[in-house]
Amino acid sequence: MNELQLPSGLSYCTLDDGTQYCTGAQLGRRLSLYPYRNTDIKLRLQLLPMCGDYDKWNAYWGSGPGIGRMYVAWNEELNTYIFMREWSRAGAKKTIRNAFYPNARFY
Repeated sequence: MNELQLPSGLSYCTLDDGTQYCTGAQLGRRLSLYPYRNTDIKLRLQLLPMCGDYDKWNAYWGSGPGIGRMYVAWNEELNTYIFMREWSRAGAKKTIRNAFYPNARFY
């Protein structure tokens, strides 16, 4: 799959009559990492689609001066998702290689 798909960041409660109410948005998203750090992993890396302080799927990330743009690196086959703030694609690649996968390659 070439297109990023994430679950909804909204949470709901259901009343006894079956009515659903939105109770809020999750704060950010959890990393999901392939367990072998030194693996030769190939990741897709892109800006996370944002609308204001929320990603396309309604998780809240916040904003402010001096915090960079939201990037996501992912490899769905290995259930790997890495979210980070960086100023550039090159910076995001460097962060991934330093903090997670030294042998990472990117599409």
